Amino acid sequence: MVIASKPTPESSPPRVKPQGSIVAKLTLFVGFLVALTAGVLITVGYLYVSAMVSSQIDAQLSVIADDRQALLLTTMQQEEERVRQLATRTRLRILLEQLKRGSLSEAQFGKDVEDVLDDVRESAKDFLAIWLEDVQGKVLASSGPAEITEKFPIGRWSAREPSRGETLVAVPEQVGTTPTALFSAPVRDRARSEIGRILLLVDLGRIAAELSNSEWLGRTGEVLLGIHEDGGIRYLFPPRHSPERTRFPIDKSASMNLAIMGRRGLLRSPDRLGRDVLAAYRPVGYGGWGMVAKIDVAEAYAPVTRLRWLLMAIGGSILTFGLAASYVLARQHTRPIRRLAEAAEAVASGDLNAPIHVSSNDEIGVLGLAFSKMTEQLALSHADLELRISERTRDLEAVRDLLDAFFRISTSQADSQTIDRTFDSVLQFCSRLGYDLAMISLVDREAGVIRGVRGAGSMTGVVEQTVRPLDGRDVLADVVREGRIEIIPDSLADPRCDHEAVAQAGIRGQIILPLVGEDVLGTLQVAVRGVLDPAAIDLRPLETLASHAARTLSRLNQVEEIRRLNQRLGRHAGELARSEAALREQTGILRSVLDCMSEGVVVADKQARLLVINPAAERIFGRRPVAEAWHPLASVYPPNVGIPYKTAELPLHRSIGGESVDQIELMIGHPSLQQGRCMLVNGRPLVDDRGAIQGGLVVFHDITRRKRFEQRLAVEYATARVLAEADSLVEAAPRILQIVGERLEWDFGILWRTDSGSQQIRCLTVWRTGDDASSSFEEQLRAHDFRSGEALPGRVWANCDAVWIPDLSQDPDRRLADTLAAEGLRTAFGTPVLLRGECLGVLGFFSRQSRSQDSELIAMMKILGNQIGQFIDRTQMHARVVQSEKLASLGMLSASVAHEINNPLAYVANNLASLDRDARALMGILVCYEQSIDLIASARPDLAIEIRRLDEECDLAYVKEHLGKMLGSTRQGVKRVADIVHNLRGFARFDRKAADQVDLHETIDAALEMIRGRLDRRGIAVSQRWGTVPLVAASPAQLNQVFLNLLVNAMQAIDSTHRQDGEIVIETKLRDDDVCVAIRDNGCGMPVDVQSQIFDPFFTTKASGEGTGLGLSISHGIVLDHGGRIEVESATGEGTCFRVVLPISRKSDS
Repeated sequence: MVIASKPTPESSPPRVKPQGSIVAKLTLFVGFLVALTAGVLITVGYLYVSAMVSSQIDAQLSVIADDRQALLLTTMQQEEERVRQLATRTRLRILLEQLKRGSLSEAQFGKDVEDVLDDVRESAKDFLAIWLEDVQGKVLASSGPAEITEKFPIGRWSAREPSRGETLVAVPEQVGTTPTALFSAPVRDRARSEIGRILLLVDLGRIAAELSNSEWLGRTGEVLLGIHEDGGIRYLFPPRHSPERTRFPIDKSASMNLAIMGRRGLLRSPDRLGRDVLAAYRPVGYGGWGMVAKIDVAEAYAPVTRLRWLLMAIGGSILTFGLAASYVLARQHTRPIRRLAEAAEAVASGDLNAPIHVSSNDEIGVLGLAFSKMTEQLALSHADLELRISERTRDLEAVRDLLDAFFRISTSQADSQTIDRTFDSVLQFCSRLGYDLAMISLVDREAGVIRGVRGAGSMTGVVEQTVRPLDGRDVLADVVREGRIEIIPDSLADPRCDHEAVAQAGIRGQIILPLVGEDVLGTLQVAVRGVLDPAAIDLRPLETLASHAARTLSRLNQVEEIRRLNQRLGRHAGELARSEAALREQTGILRSVLDCMSEGVVVADKQARLLVINPAAERIFGRRPVAEAWHPLASVYPPNVGIPYKTAELPLHRSIGGESVDQIELMIGHPSLQQGRCMLVNGRPLVDDRGAIQGGLVVFHDITRRKRFEQRLAVEYATARVLAEADSLVEAAPRILQIVGERLEWDFGILWRTDSGSQQIRCLTVWRTGDDASSSFEEQLRAHDFRSGEALPGRVWANCDAVWIPDLSQDPDRRLADTLAAEGLRTAFGTPVLLRGECLGVLGFFSRQSRSQDSELIAMMKILGNQIGQFIDRTQMHARVVQSEKLASLGMLSASVAHEINNPLAYVANNLASLDRDARALMGILVCYEQSIDLIASARPDLAIEIRRLDEECDLAYVKEHLGKMLGSTRQGVKRVADIVHNLRGFARFDRKAADQVDLHETIDAALEMIRGRLDRRGIAVSQRWGTVPLVAASPAQLNQVFLNLLVNAMQAIDSTHRQDGEIVIETKLRDDDVCVAIRDNGCGMPVDVQSQIFDPFFTTKASGEGTGLGLSISHGIVLDHGGRIEVESATGEGTCFRVVLPISRKSDS
C-alpha cells in the first residue's frame, strides 16, 4: 500500500471556475428542457381552450337570440289572441248584424259600439285605441284619444308569415315616444261571413323593454328589430346605443339584412357604427321583419384574451421555477464530491476518524464507501494496541467490583425503593462472573405467567417480550414448576427455548436458576454467546446470588401484600361511596326527566304493582293510583269500538308478559274521539342482567289534538267537495249536515235560512242519525220560525257570531230549548252562514252528550259557514247569469217574432176595418133588395125563386144577425194580437230614456188611477202607507208600467178568490241606500214551485186569454235595468207581497 506524504501547509486544492462547473451545465440543460416542454404544452392548451371558449361564446349569443325571438313571437301571439277574442264578442256581432239589417240607426250603433270599445280599452291599459270598420274599410266607431284615433295611419298592416289565423299585424310605429303596433281581426256573423273588422293599437313598450334588456349582453350588447324601408333598414324600436338614429343603409348592417331575408346564423362583421361585432341574426316570422342580437367582439372574446395573458404568465412562472429547481438539483448532485474532497484533506492531515458524509446511491456514493472502509481499517489497526492494554486493567477492576456487589446484595433491605438496585447489582455480578447476558424474571400467579422484569446486555431487548405461561412447555415454566437449576448447553438445539428470542438476544448456552422462598418466586437467567460446557461451570456463585435475591424478594412480597390489602380496602370503600352518590344523582336526573316529559310513563313489577308513574301519566289518568296493584283508572277502548279492553289485553300487562308493544292507538275514558282521549302507546318488558322479566314499562303519548285536527281536515275536504259538486243549497245542505254530524259525532243538525222580507229565519233542512229522533220532531222543528235574537238561530243571526250552549236545560230562551231537551239533546251550538258580513243562514248541531265549548271546532265551522255563504252567492250569480242569457235569447226571439207578425197584422187590421165598413154597406143594400122582393116576384118569378133558395141555403137571417158580432170579435182578437206584439217588443228592448228624479208616490198614484174603476167595481180596497222616501233616479214611464203590472196582478189574484173583503196594501219605506215599495194583497197566493218561474217569459197561471206571461218578465227587466231587484213573498191561500227595491242613485247600465 502506498501512503501519500503529508501535504505542506502551502499547498491547496484546485478550484473550478463557475461557468465551467457541473452546476452551471446541469442548470442550463434542465432549463432548456423545461422551457421547450412548457412552451409546447401552453401553446397547444391555448389553441384548444380558446377554440372551445369561442364556440361557447358563439353558442351563448345564439341562445340569447333564440330566447328573444321566442319572447317576441310569444308576446305578439298573445296580442293577436286578444284582438281575436275582441273580434268574436257577441255584442259586437249582434250590433253589426242589426246595423246591416237596418234595425239599428248608425248613431245608436256608434254609441253602443263605443260603449263596448271603451269598456275593453279600460280593462286593458296597453290598448291605446280601437277602431271598428265595415267590410269596405269605413270606420264605423272608435275608442281612444282623439290625437290617436284621428291621425294614426290605420290603413297599413302586414300579414304574418306563415299565417296560422286571420289576424293582421301592422309595422310598429312610434306614437310620441311610445312604440306601438296595429293588430286587426275580422268580425264574422253566424254564417262565418265577414261583416266588419276590429283594429287594435297596442302599446309595445313592455315588449321593447324586454327585448332591450341588457342581461347576458354586457356593456356593448343589444337586440335590434328592423325592416327594409326606402332602400335601407329602419329599426322598429330605438337601439340601446345611439337611440336617436333608427335608419341606416343596408351595407351598414349586413346581419340585419340577412335576418330580414329569412335567414338565421352567426356573423362577425362591422355594425352600423363601424365597430367590429359578433351578431346572431334570426327572422321574426312576420313579413319583412328581422332581429339581431349582437355584442362587440372585444367584449365577447375578452375571456380568450384573459386566457392568453394567463397562460403566458404561467409559462414564465414554470420557466423560472424550472431554472431554480435545476440549480438546486445540480448543487445536490455535486455536494457528495465536495464532501469526499474535504474528508480526503482531513485524512491527509492525520485525522483517521474524520466522518465521510456521503449518502448518494450512485457511483460517487460507491467511491465514498470505499474511501470510508480504508480509513476504518487504519483506525482499527491503531485502536488494537490500545485495547490490549485496557483489557488487563479491566480484569483487575472486575475482581474488586465482584466483592463489592456481593456485599451489597447480602446487606440490601426489603423495600420497593432498593429492589431495583438489588436486581441491578445481581445482574452486574453475573456479568463480572464472565457471562455475556443476564435476566431476572418474576412469577405472577394471579395472571398465571412468568414475566421478565430486568435484563443486562442484549437481554434488555427481550425482557418485555418474555411472558411465559406457568403451565406451558417453556424452559422457564419447567424451572418454576420443578424448582431446580436448568443448564442448557445450546439453546438452538433445545425445543423448550424460544428460538426467536434466542436469536434476537444472540445467545447459545444458558443457565436458569430458581429464586426460591416459600415458593418459587422467579428465575435468574444467565447466558453466553457460545455453546456452554456443563462440566466447566461453577454454580456456587450463581446459587449464592439466587439465594440472597430470593430472600430479599420474599421480604418485599410480604410487605407489598400488606400494602395491597390496605389499598384494596380503601378503594372498595371509596367505590361504595361514589356508587351511592352516583345512584342518588342518576335517580334525581331520572326523576327530573320523567317530570319534564310530556308523555306519560308507567312502570310496574311482575305482579302489576306500581313502581313509577310520572306527572304526565297522572294528568292523563286524572289522579295517582293508590292501590298496590296497578289497574287503569278509566276505561280503555280500542279506537271506534265501544267494548273496553280486557285486563290481559292492556299494553302494560302485555309488556309484563314479555311482549314489545309498538305504536298502538287506544282511547281513554270514552271510545269517541270527541269525549275521550286518544293515546299512542309503546311498551317494553323490564329485563334484569340475566334476561329474566321483572316487570313492564309503557309510555303514553296524547295524540288527541292531532287526531281531532286530522278528523276536521277530512270534514273540511269532504264539505268542500260537496260544495264543488252540488248545484244548489237544497242539494248540498243535507250532505254537509250529514258529514259534519257523523264525523264529528253530533246527533242532530239543522240549516236555517234567513228571510229578509219577513225578517224571520226558517228551517231549510234537517239531518239526524239513523236511529235518532222521529218525524214528528222534525215537523216541529220545521214549523218553528224565529226572529232576530230569538232562540239559538235568532241569537246567531243577530250577532253574526257562533253561539255554544253547553246545557240546553239552562238556556233562558225556552222556545226551542224545550223541544230539543224533550228529545234528550243536551248540548247545542250554532254558527252563521255569512256573505260579506250579512247572515244568510245558521248551521246548528245538537248532541245527547254534554260537550264543553270547543274553540277550534267553532273556528272550523265559521270557515264552513263562510264557504256556504260563498256557495250561495255563487249559485245565485249562476242563476242570474242563466236568467240573463235566457232573457237575452228570448228577447232576440221576441224581437224577431214581433217584427214578423207586426207587418201582416197591420194588413189584417186595415182590411178588417174596410171589411166592416163594406159589410155595413152591403147589409144596407140587402135591406133595400128585401123590400123590393115582391116587385121582383111579379116581374121575374124565376129570379124570386132563386133568391129565396139562396136565402135558405145561406141562412141569410143568421148571417144578418151574427155578422156584426163576428166582425167585432175578430177586431178584438186582432187587438189582442197587437197587444201581445207590443209586449214582445217591449220585452225585447226596453226604452232607455234618460233618468229623471221621480217621486214614487206620484208614480204609484198614476198607476192606481188607471185601474181605479176596475178596483171599485170589484169592491177591492186600497191602503196606502207612505213613508218618508227621497226622489229616485229612474224613468217615470217604465216605473209606471212596473207598478201597473203589479197592481193588475194583485187585483186578478183577489178576483180569483171571489172575496168580498179584498184589499191591496201599498207601503213605501227607506232601507239603507235603497227605497222599498211593497204591494201586498190577500188573494190566492202562490206555491213555492210557481214562485221560481214567475219571472220567466210566457209563464202564466191565468186562464187562456187572460194573460200573456210577459208582464212580470218585463217588470223584472225594468227593475234590474234600474239597478234594483224584485222580492217575492207568498203562500198558498194567504196572499202575495211583491217588494220593488230601487237604489236612490241609479247605477250605470251594464
